[in-house]
Amino acid sequence: SSSSQKRGCTSLKDLTPHELCLYARQHVFSGFTVLESEKGRPVATRHHCIDWNFVGVSRPRPNKWWIEVDNAKHVSCWKEYAYATDDHGQHYYFEQWDRLKDGNPKVARLALRLSANPKKRKACGDNVDNDDDNDNNTCAPPAHQQKDGVFVLVGDHFNYMMSRKFTSSASTSTNVATSLVNLVDMAVAAGDLETARSYLSIEAAHGTVSSGWKLDCAIPPWNEGTELSSIMNGPMVVHGSDIASCSIEWGGEIWDIYDCSFGNIEKLKGYLAKV
Repeated sequence: SSSSQKRGCTSLKDLTPHELCLYARQHVFSGFTVLESEKGRPVATRHHCIDWNFVGVSRPRPNKWWIEVDNAKHVSCWKEYAYATDDHGQHYYFEQWDRLKDGNPKVARLALRLSANPKKRKACGDNVDNDDDNDNNTCAPPAHQQKDGVFVLVGDHFNYMMSRKFTSSASTSTNVATSLVNLVDMAVAAGDLETARSYLSIEAAHGTVSSGWKLDCAIPPWNEGTELSSIMNGPMVVHGSDIASCSIEWGGEIWDIYDCSFGNIEKLKGYLAKV
Protein backbone atom coordinates (compact mmCIF):
# COMPACT_ATOMS: atom_id res chain seq x y z
CA SER A 1 0.00 0.00 0.00
CA SER A 2 1.08 3.62 -0.47
CA SER A 3 1.09 4.28 3.28
CA SER A 4 3.40 1.34 3.98
CA GLN A 5 5.76 2.45 1.20
CA LYS A 6 5.86 5.98 2.57
CA ARG A 7 6.83 4.58 5.98
CA GLY A 8 9.64 2.57 4.41
CA CYS A 9 8.22 -0.90 5.14
CA THR A 10 10.47 -3.74 3.96
CA SER A 11 8.61 -6.82 5.20
CA LEU A 12 5.25 -8.09 6.46
CA LYS A 13 6.45 -7.50 10.00
CA ASP A 14 6.48 -3.76 9.31
CA LEU A 15 2.78 -3.68 8.42
CA THR A 16 0.16 -2.67 10.96
CA PRO A 17 -2.72 -5.10 11.68
CA HIS A 18 -5.01 -2.98 9.48
CA GLU A 19 -2.44 -2.98 6.66
CA LEU A 20 -2.18 -6.78 6.85
CA CYS A 21 -5.93 -6.96 6.21
CA LEU A 22 -5.57 -4.62 3.21
CA TYR A 23 -2.56 -6.60 1.95
CA ALA A 24 -4.70 -9.76 1.95
CA ARG A 25 -7.03 -8.24 -0.63
CA GLN A 26 -4.83 -9.00 -3.64
CA HIS A 27 -4.94 -11.68 -6.31
CA VAL A 28 -2.18 -13.71 -7.91
CA PHE A 29 -1.82 -17.28 -9.14
CA SER A 30 0.45 -19.51 -11.18
CA GLY A 31 0.06 -22.90 -12.77
CA PHE A 32 0.11 -24.71 -16.06
CA THR A 33 -2.27 -25.44 -18.93
CA VAL A 34 -2.95 -28.88 -20.39
CA LEU A 35 -4.14 -28.95 -24.01
CA GLU A 36 -6.38 -31.84 -25.05
CA SER A 37 -9.03 -32.63 -27.63
CA GLU A 38 -12.71 -33.06 -26.86
CA LYS A 39 -15.57 -33.46 -29.34
CA GLY A 40 -13.07 -32.80 -32.11
CA ARG A 41 -12.13 -29.39 -30.68
CA PRO A 42 -9.00 -28.35 -28.77
CA VAL A 43 -9.76 -27.60 -25.12
CA ALA A 44 -7.40 -26.17 -22.52
CA THR A 45 -7.50 -26.82 -18.77
CA ARG A 46 -5.59 -24.53 -16.43
CA HIS A 47 -4.36 -26.07 -13.18
CA HIS A 48 -3.27 -23.72 -10.41
CA CYS A 49 -0.33 -24.91 -8.33
CA ILE A 50 -0.13 -21.70 -6.27
CA ASP A 51 -3.31 -19.69 -5.77
CA TRP A 52 -4.14 -16.49 -3.92
CA ASN A 53 -7.73 -15.70 -4.76
CA PHE A 54 -9.45 -13.39 -2.32
CA VAL A 55 -12.81 -13.44 -4.12
CA GLY A 56 -14.94 -16.00 -2.33
CA VAL A 57 -13.86 -19.60 -1.94
CA SER A 58 -11.67 -21.68 -4.24
CA ARG A 59 -13.41 -22.98 -7.37
CA PRO A 60 -14.32 -26.70 -7.19
CA ARG A 61 -12.68 -27.52 -10.55
CA PRO A 62 -9.99 -26.09 -12.85
CA ASN A 63 -10.85 -23.44 -15.43
CA LYS A 64 -11.41 -24.79 -18.96
CA TRP A 65 -11.92 -23.14 -22.32
CA TRP A 66 -12.25 -24.02 -26.01
CA ILE A 67 -9.60 -22.83 -28.46
CA GLU A 68 -9.94 -21.78 -32.08
CA VAL A 69 -6.77 -20.80 -33.99
CA ASP A 70 -6.30 -18.98 -37.30
CA ASN A 71 -3.42 -21.22 -38.42
CA ALA A 72 -2.35 -24.37 -36.64
CA LYS A 73 1.28 -24.07 -37.77
CA HIS A 74 1.86 -20.33 -37.37
CA VAL A 75 -0.57 -19.03 -34.79
CA SER A 76 -0.90 -15.24 -34.81
CA CYS A 77 -4.46 -15.11 -33.52
CA TRP A 78 -6.56 -17.42 -31.40
CA LYS A 79 -9.99 -17.24 -29.86
CA GLU A 80 -10.99 -18.46 -26.42
CA TYR A 81 -14.53 -19.57 -25.62
CA ALA A 82 -15.86 -20.42 -22.17
CA TYR A 83 -16.18 -24.18 -21.71
CA ALA A 84 -19.61 -23.83 -20.14
CA THR A 85 -22.63 -22.52 -22.01
CA ASP A 86 -25.93 -20.95 -20.98
CA ASP A 87 -29.46 -22.26 -21.56
CA HIS A 88 -29.28 -21.07 -25.16
CA GLY A 89 -26.00 -22.84 -25.91
CA GLN A 90 -24.02 -19.61 -25.92
CA HIS A 91 -20.55 -19.52 -24.34
CA TYR A 92 -20.44 -17.42 -21.18
CA TYR A 93 -17.51 -15.39 -22.47
CA PHE A 94 -15.33 -14.94 -25.54
CA GLU A 95 -11.80 -13.53 -25.88
CA GLN A 96 -9.57 -12.94 -28.89
CA TRP A 97 -5.79 -12.98 -28.49
CA ASP A 98 -3.54 -11.47 -31.18
CA ARG A 99 0.22 -11.55 -31.48
CA LEU A 100 1.72 -8.05 -31.44
CA LYS A 101 2.98 -6.81 -34.80
CA ASP A 102 6.55 -6.95 -33.54
CA GLY A 103 5.93 -10.15 -31.58
CA ASN A 104 8.56 -12.81 -32.14
CA PRO A 105 7.80 -16.47 -31.34
CA LYS A 106 11.55 -17.22 -31.40
CA VAL A 107 12.54 -15.06 -28.42
CA ALA A 108 14.22 -16.46 -25.30
CA ARG A 109 11.87 -18.74 -23.39
CA LEU A 110 12.32 -20.48 -20.05
CA ALA A 111 9.89 -22.08 -17.60
CA LEU A 112 11.03 -23.40 -14.20
CA ARG A 113 9.25 -25.00 -11.30
CA LEU A 114 10.56 -25.80 -7.86
CA SER A 115 11.61 -29.44 -7.91
CA ALA A 116 9.25 -31.87 -6.24
CA ASN A 117 12.03 -34.45 -6.06
CA PRO A 118 13.16 -34.66 -2.39
CA LYS A 119 16.49 -36.20 -3.43
CA LYS A 120 17.30 -33.19 -5.61
CA ARG A 121 16.32 -30.77 -2.86
CA LYS A 122 18.40 -32.69 -0.32
CA ALA A 123 21.34 -32.59 -2.73
CA CYS A 124 21.15 -28.82 -2.59
CA GLY A 125 21.69 -29.04 1.16
CA ASP A 126 24.58 -31.45 0.68
CA ASN A 127 26.40 -28.86 -1.42
CA VAL A 128 26.80 -26.49 1.52
CA ASP A 129 27.82 -26.54 5.17
CA ASN A 130 24.70 -27.54 7.08
CA ASP A 131 25.81 -25.82 10.29
CA ASP A 132 22.76 -23.78 11.33
CA ASP A 133 25.06 -20.97 12.47
CA ASN A 134 26.66 -20.65 9.04
CA ASP A 135 25.27 -17.60 7.23
CA ASN A 136 26.55 -19.02 3.93
CA ASN A 137 24.07 -21.89 4.07
CA THR A 138 21.95 -21.20 0.99
CA CYS A 139 19.47 -24.02 1.59
CA ALA A 140 16.63 -23.42 3.99
CA PRO A 141 16.08 -26.01 6.74
CA PRO A 142 13.61 -28.72 5.61
CA ALA A 143 10.90 -27.51 8.00
CA HIS A 144 10.91 -24.10 6.33
CA GLN A 145 11.45 -25.08 2.69
CA GLN A 146 9.17 -23.64 0.03
CA LYS A 147 6.49 -26.04 -1.12
CA ASP A 148 6.31 -24.67 -4.65
CA GLY A 149 7.62 -21.99 -6.96
CA VAL A 150 7.30 -20.97 -10.61
CA PHE A 151 9.48 -18.82 -12.88
CA VAL A 152 8.54 -17.98 -16.47
CA LEU A 153 10.54 -15.90 -18.96
CA VAL A 154 9.43 -14.93 -22.46
CA GLY A 155 11.53 -12.43 -24.38
CA ASP A 156 12.16 -9.36 -22.24
CA HIS A 157 9.54 -10.22 -19.63
CA PHE A 158 9.63 -12.56 -16.65
CA ASN A 159 7.34 -13.50 -13.77
CA TYR A 160 8.08 -15.47 -10.63
CA MET A 161 5.96 -16.72 -7.76
CA MET A 162 6.85 -18.47 -4.51
CA SER A 163 4.35 -20.31 -2.31
CA ARG A 164 3.67 -19.64 1.35
CA LYS A 165 6.42 -20.30 3.83
CA PHE A 166 4.94 -21.06 7.24
CA THR A 167 6.80 -20.31 10.45
CA SER A 168 6.82 -22.84 13.27
CA SER A 169 4.55 -20.68 15.44
CA ALA A 170 1.86 -20.10 12.81
CA SER A 171 -1.47 -21.84 13.30
CA THR A 172 -2.52 -24.16 10.47
CA SER A 173 -5.95 -24.93 11.93
CA THR A 174 -8.07 -22.92 9.50
CA ASN A 175 -11.19 -25.03 9.07
CA VAL A 176 -13.46 -22.21 10.21
CA ALA A 177 -12.23 -19.71 7.62
CA THR A 178 -14.04 -19.52 4.27
CA SER A 179 -11.35 -17.62 2.33
CA LEU A 180 -7.90 -16.14 2.71
CA VAL A 181 -9.34 -12.72 3.51
CA ASN A 182 -11.62 -14.24 6.12
CA LEU A 183 -8.71 -16.19 7.63
CA VAL A 184 -6.43 -13.13 7.85
CA ASP A 185 -9.20 -10.94 9.27
CA MET A 186 -9.93 -13.56 11.94
CA ALA A 187 -6.24 -13.97 12.81
CA VAL A 188 -5.71 -10.22 13.06
CA ALA A 189 -8.83 -9.81 15.20
CA ALA A 190 -7.48 -12.52 17.54
CA GLY A 191 -4.09 -10.79 17.69
CA ASP A 192 -2.42 -13.73 15.92
CA LEU A 193 -0.31 -11.67 13.52
CA GLU A 194 2.18 -14.52 12.99
CA THR A 195 -0.49 -16.69 11.38
CA ALA A 196 -1.71 -13.78 9.26
CA ARG A 197 1.82 -13.07 8.03
CA SER A 198 2.45 -16.75 7.22
CA TYR A 199 -0.63 -17.00 5.04
CA LEU A 200 0.34 -13.76 3.29
CA SER A 201 3.93 -14.87 2.65
CA ILE A 202 3.33 -15.70 -1.03
CA GLU A 203 5.71 -13.68 -3.20
CA ALA A 204 5.19 -12.81 -6.86
CA ALA A 205 6.45 -10.17 -9.28
CA HIS A 206 6.98 -9.13 -12.89
CA GLY A 207 10.15 -7.64 -14.29
CA THR A 208 12.12 -7.10 -17.47
CA VAL A 209 15.53 -8.33 -18.59
CA SER A 210 16.37 -5.02 -20.29
CA SER A 211 16.06 -3.14 -16.99
CA GLY A 212 18.82 -5.28 -15.47
CA TRP A 213 16.38 -7.94 -14.21
CA LYS A 214 14.58 -5.41 -12.00
CA LEU A 215 11.05 -5.91 -10.70
CA ASP A 216 8.52 -3.29 -11.79
CA CYS A 217 5.37 -4.78 -10.26
CA ALA A 218 5.34 -6.95 -7.13
CA ILE A 219 2.88 -8.31 -4.57
CA PRO A 220 5.18 -7.06 -1.76
CA PRO A 221 5.43 -3.37 -2.87
CA TRP A 222 8.83 -2.97 -1.19
CA ASN A 223 10.34 -5.35 -3.77
CA GLU A 224 9.58 -3.07 -6.71
CA GLY A 225 12.71 -1.59 -8.27
CA THR A 226 14.86 -4.37 -6.79
CA GLU A 227 17.00 -6.73 -8.86
CA LEU A 228 15.76 -10.32 -9.02
CA SER A 229 19.07 -11.71 -7.71
CA SER A 230 18.69 -9.61 -4.55
CA ILE A 231 15.23 -11.00 -3.87
CA MET A 232 16.40 -14.59 -4.40
CA ASN A 233 19.74 -14.15 -2.62
CA GLY A 234 21.95 -14.84 -5.60
CA PRO A 235 22.05 -15.80 -9.29
CA MET A 236 20.72 -18.89 -11.02
CA VAL A 237 23.35 -21.64 -11.17
CA VAL A 238 22.94 -24.38 -13.80
CA HIS A 239 24.02 -27.90 -12.81
CA GLY A 240 24.44 -30.62 -15.43
CA SER A 241 25.88 -31.27 -18.86
CA ASP A 242 22.80 -30.98 -21.08
CA ILE A 243 19.39 -29.26 -21.15
CA ALA A 244 17.41 -32.49 -20.86
CA SER A 245 18.88 -33.57 -17.53
CA CYS A 246 20.14 -30.35 -15.92
CA SER A 247 18.64 -28.54 -12.96
CA ILE A 248 19.00 -25.02 -11.63
CA GLU A 249 19.95 -23.96 -8.13
CA TRP A 250 18.38 -20.65 -7.19
CA GLY A 251 17.37 -19.06 -3.93
CA GLY A 252 18.66 -22.04 -1.97
CA GLU A 253 16.36 -24.42 -3.85
CA ILE A 254 16.58 -26.79 -6.82
CA TRP A 255 14.41 -26.02 -9.85
CA ASP A 256 13.40 -28.28 -12.75
CA ILE A 257 13.21 -27.01 -16.33
CA TYR A 258 9.74 -27.39 -17.84
CA ASP A 259 10.39 -25.49 -21.08
CA CYS A 260 13.52 -23.99 -22.63
CA SER A 261 14.32 -22.37 -25.99
CA PHE A 262 18.09 -22.43 -25.51
CA GLY A 263 19.81 -24.88 -27.86
CA ASN A 264 22.48 -26.07 -25.45
CA ILE A 265 23.45 -25.78 -21.82
CA GLU A 266 26.31 -23.32 -22.45
CA LYS A 267 23.89 -20.81 -23.98
CA LEU A 268 21.56 -21.25 -21.01
CA LYS A 269 24.41 -20.75 -18.54
CA GLY A 270 25.59 -17.66 -20.39
CA TYR A 271 22.12 -16.12 -20.41
CA LEU A 272 21.39 -16.82 -16.74
CA ALA A 273 24.81 -15.57 -15.68
CA LYS A 274 23.41 -12.09 -16.26
CA VAL A 275 20.65 -12.52 -13.68
